[in-house]
Amino acid sequence: MSAADLTDPGTLRALLVRLHELPSLWNGSEAHELLLMCRARYAALARKHGQTPDDAMRIAFEQLRAAGVRWARDPWGSLTTAMRIALATSSLEDALMCSRDQASHLLKTHSPRDVARLGEHEHLARYVENRTAHSPGPATSGRAFEAAERLVDDAVRTLVICGWPTQVASQAVGLVTSRLIEAEDRRRAHEYLRHDHETPLLLGVPHSSWCALVTALLGSPATTTEHTAAGRGILWRLAAGTSVDELLTDARVVEPLIAAAPSQPPATSNPDREEAASHV
Repeated sequence: MSAADLTDPGTLRALLVRLHELPSLWNGSEAHELLLMCRARYAALARKHGQTPDDAMRIAFEQLRAAGVRWARDPWGSLTTAMRIALATSSLEDALMCSRDQASHLLKTHSPRDVARLGEHEHLARYVENRTAHSPGPATSGRAFEAAERLVDDAVRTLVICGWPTQVASQAVGLVTSRLIEAEDRRRAHEYLRHDHETPLLLGVPHSSWCALVTALLGSPATTTEHTAAGRGILWRLAAGTSVDELLTDARVVEPLIAAAPSQPPATSNPDREEAASHV
């Protein structure tokens, strides 16, 4: 694969998906070429923030593994934004000899617009913070980031228990959360995803199943359901502190997901789906 090929968003996304699914490929030639390309591309940006091209390559390696970059509509654009913020954070971190969380907080305080996309789930982290403002303990960006990571993991687990293949569930949650991050609005993200016919084809699921999954994760887009159970999807409920076990007792969540789950091979049973059914 040439450097020219990697400039294509689809080619970069496909490579990042392979690297995510098989991390040992990071030791291969394609990953090495990608990192060298990032080193050259972000060298000037790194120097602007008092960092070296090698620092840029190291930070790019961290950002390239993020789901927000992997599933972004424009992976290079998303990576560039993440690199700009990460390099600025690292520069301030070095200058003040403080932690990354503290540096990030200072950047937010002085220029919130510039730090809107820090890290893998920054918008999702703030979404979590908004839903967990009542929770005890300091509301640090690090705490919200960790909560966002758990939220994604729990959303995938919920889908798997309801009969969705693990790989499909993981990729689907990544795509939906990425769109939510980009749109910064639940209904706008739902509208875009509902009209997306290419993604379900790539995932190998019917469009009707894809729409059911999007609604399950984001909730109904109808304005009349905004503050009802129907308008509060799995992501909202997990962010608000609902556990996976609690979700699985709600037939309004479980039954549509089980009904929409891609067909499983008839020769094997699906214990996860049986577990979900047993909760309802």
